[in-house]
Amino acid sequence: MKNRLLHWGIIWVCLLASRTTLAQVRFGTIVVVYYSEGKIAIAADSAGSLNASSPITSECKLAAIGGKLLFVNAGASGYRRLRPSSDVVQPWDNIDEARKAYSLAAAAGDDELPVRTAQIWQQLIAEKWNLLYRIHPERVMDAIRLEHDGLTTAYFAGLGGTPRQLQLI
Repeated sequence: MKNRLLHWGIIWVCLLASRTTLAQVRFGTIVVVYYSEGKIAIAADSAGSLNASSPITSECKLAAIGGKLLFVNAGASGYRRLRPSSDVVQPWDNIDEARKAYSLAAAAGDDELPVRTAQIWQQLIAEKWNLLYRIHPERVMDAIRLEHDGLTTAYFAGLGGTPRQLQLI
């Protein structure tokens, strides 16, 4: 029973209210994760927001990556340029960055694929946020305030380690 409570304790990974006041940074989600020794279930809403417009109802927050990993993210999920000609910051998306991280980890042949992918993703996303902060510090600070002193939360799940076992990172 205690283990089941622990599993359900992580179910409400992140509950972040969608807001519609921050230009160009997409955010807001609820993610549910349930896992046991041999299986995992992940669900997320599809609500988000971008710019000062109505909420988006088709924001993708889940991805199956390389047929080996599941990825889910909450909070700020990327950056889009509203005026490409006047914004030097390149657009990015958490799921695309997770795919890049997986490719790098898989190419290295790492036995701890979920863990290594999560580490690489963390580095890639930190670089994106740091660049955005250097160019548009007010957007990052607004996102931090709106996300209650955070920016992005993500989970990777897949088989890794020796012996192979389900890992949730």
